[in-house]
Parts: sequence; C-alpha cells; structure tokens
Amino acid sequence: MNSGRTIYRPDTHPKNSKAISANPAIQDLTIAIEVMPVLTLAQLRAEYEAALRQPLPLHANSDEGRDQTMWKHALSTEISRCSPKPAYMRRKLEHPSCPTQHAKIDPTPEQLKRLEGILNPDTLRRTFISIPALMAQIQFDIGDYLKRV
Repeated sequence: MNSGRTIYRPDTHPKNSKAISANPAIQDLTIAIEVMPVLTLAQLRAEYEAALRQPLPLHANSDEGRDQTMWKHALSTEISRCSPKPAYMRRKLEHPSCPTQHAKIDPTPEQLKRLEGILNPDTLRRTFISIPALMAQIQFDIGDYLKRV
C-alpha cells in the first residue's frame, strides 16, 4: 500500500463498546488518517538511527520530548518484531514479519478542532507505528472521553 489517506469510524471498530454506539456525538464521527509509505526493514533501522541522533529538547517532559521518546520506543519494538530470528527461536512455519505502515491523524485545522476535546493531544499530534496502533489509541481516548461526560 502506498502513502495516502483513509477514513476511520470508531463506531465500526470490532471492539466498539455500547457506550460509543449510544453516543450520537461519537456515533457518526469520522477521522481522516494520513498513512505513510511502507518501509523496508533497512529503512526502518535507518529511521531509528536518525531518531537516536536527534537530541531531546531541554525539557524532556515537554510534548516534543515525550513524542520523541515514544517514537523511538515504537521504532525499536517494530525493528525487534520484524528482525529475522535465529532458527531455534522460530516457531514452525513462522515467517519474518514485515514493517507496518506508519499513520497519524490528518492534521487539518478543522479536524484537529473537531477532535480536540475528544482525543488526547498526544494522539492528535503523534505518528504511530501502525494503523492498528492508532485505532487502538483512538478507541482508548474515546472511552476515556465517555467516562468524563
């Protein structure tokens, strides 16, 4: 799959709760997602090396610092998942995994304003290692939002 955009509807998620289906504000919510091109394992490793060379901001607890730390951790986990394992560690018929497409919420101002009170600011700003990881975070944030309202 190439880079592009797709739409995610939280009310159609397989792990959708009754609370989401019952809430009219969430029920018809559509979220535009920006999807990056698929990387090879070598490109993923190069991206991780570049992320390691990038210095953390002076305040590591800032939004940017947290985003960088989470991104480095996600890249490291994805590299471990996709790296070929020695024969003794492989299960029978197990094939090496391929890197997933990175995804983030489309940062158009209208969408960000619409989702501002529903989703966590980190979710609105961050790039996620995969589409399922982004969808899971959106579901978590919506569940948290529904508890607050």
